[in-house]
Amino acid sequence: MFAMPAVGKVLAVMAVAVPLVAVGGWAYQKAVGDCSWKEAVGKTYSVLNNCPGSSVESERGFAADLVLHLVYLAGLFTFAVVLGIVTDDIGTNVDQVRRGNYPVVERNHTVVLNWNKQTVPVLQQMAIARSESGQFKGPVVVLADKDKEEMDELVAEELEDSGLQVITRSGNPAKPAEQRRASAAAADTVVLLWPSGLSAADGSAQQAAVLSALKTAGGVAKQKVVVQSAGTQEADYNAAQMAVELVCAAAHSNQVAHLTTSGD
Repeated sequence: MFAMPAVGKVLAVMAVAVPLVAVGGWAYQKAVGDCSWKEAVGKTYSVLNNCPGSSVESERGFAADLVLHLVYLAGLFTFAVVLGIVTDDIGTNVDQVRRGNYPVVERNHTVVLNWNKQTVPVLQQMAIARSESGQFKGPVVVLADKDKEEMDELVAEELEDSGLQVITRSGNPAKPAEQRRASAAAADTVVLLWPSGLSAADGSAQQAAVLSALKTAGGVAKQKVVVQSAGTQEADYNAAQMAVELVCAAAHSNQVAHLTTSGD
């Protein structure tokens, strides 16, 4: 039941509560004898939901008292179920926030796309640059095809007390929709790292797809874009080509593409 959607949970509770009110009202009316159906249902509903002013005590005999006590016990059960549903939904939403299922609402921040063994050193350099010269203002959002909890662990371990706010999002950087979750188009600086574990040709193709997705998402104009290559001649050439294309595409918007080479 707790795995159902919220609407399904509400309907499931109502499917239990409504028959309880109907059966309880019928039983209470039979026990009292001189009670209207409307009064019996109202009494049962009040006791079931513990409404203010309701009471399980009755001056109409033992049978009526027994019915009301049973309805009250059923009400405790339904209340516990409703409380469990609310608690489960809150826990699910908190878990979704923790896992990064919501878009980042930032502007003029820094976005790091892809993940490799040099991601953490790059973030550490950003933290140093920020503390010494005030660069990289705002948070740094890392979007990579990697488990969010694993990224969060590494960031927390290596950047503790660095003063740099790092937000991670798990997703494919080559998809515009995923980049929108990181607000990549609104970033001041975009750092495109070399994708880990790919050959020079495949890595360059992936980076080209990521840059294309960045442009599709509305980015590049007036952004500073840093492209990391794998350090090979072919990868350096491909990175240089991508940089030239970016500069040409944004020749009227002061676009600057920075290049750096490094291993996987």
